[in-house]
Amino acid sequence: MKGITKILILVGFVALITGCAPAIDGYKYMLTGKEGEPPPRTIEAAQAQFIDGNITIGQSTPADLKALLGSPAQIKKVDGNKVHVYMKNVSTQGVSVDVGTTYIASYTFNKKGKLVDKEYAAHPMGNPLTGQ
Repeated sequence: MKGITKILILVGFVALITGCAPAIDGYKYMLTGKEGEPPPRTIEAAQAQFIDGNITIGQSTPADLKALLGSPAQIKKVDGNKVHVYMKNVSTQGVSVDVGTTYIASYTFNKKGKLVDKEYAAHPMGNPLTGQ
């Protein structure tokens, strides 16, 4: 009976450690006190998050975009055009009230289904502790 208990405890410990690895990685900075810098908030940094060099204005379709980047976070209509919006959150590594950066890429398709515009943006991520 003691052998089975030891094995169950060992298996439980391994499962706990492997399942919590991302959480432990995030909290290691709290122990060291290392202050973190948020990811950059520039258009260039936003463009680097979305590898879309094969998406060409005047030629690419929503199917081309979906094949490259997957499903968009949102599709909305603006002036009769469809805008596919992609978002990516990058967390600050270290101790900071600034939790990170949200990168946004918007791809506008005309009524014929051809890409007419690409836009990028970078904004601070909302902090659940401060409500901002």
